[in-house]
Amino acid sequence: MSQNPVETIDVITTVALATETYIDVMKNAKMEPQVPDFAFDIQEALPVFYKELEGLKEQLEAEGQEVEENTFTRYFFEKLVFDKYKVVETVANNGEKIKPFYKLSDCRF
Repeated sequence: MSQNPVETIDVITTVALATETYIDVMKNAKMEPQVPDFAFDIQEALPVFYKELEGLKEQLEAEGQEVEENTFTRYFFEKLVFDKYKVVETVANNGEKIKPFYKLSDCRF
């Protein structure tokens, strides 16, 4: 299966934003990033990510709005990191609190 250059750039941008989001969350949680492990998580999550992005685009277009794609990318992968790596629970074990920065409502304009 061959991708055109625009699709390739889109995937590269998505992976870069996902990785940056992962590192930011892990630093804020004072957890050690394991980027090679997260690379596999990104690979597994990409089909779901693109499906959810397309669904949100259709929904917002019907409402006369658009998706802020970079914010949605950060929202989606931040949620993945919080869930997969049990960030809230790990931080709570250290007597601290952390919550996701991005909300789905931030993804509209």
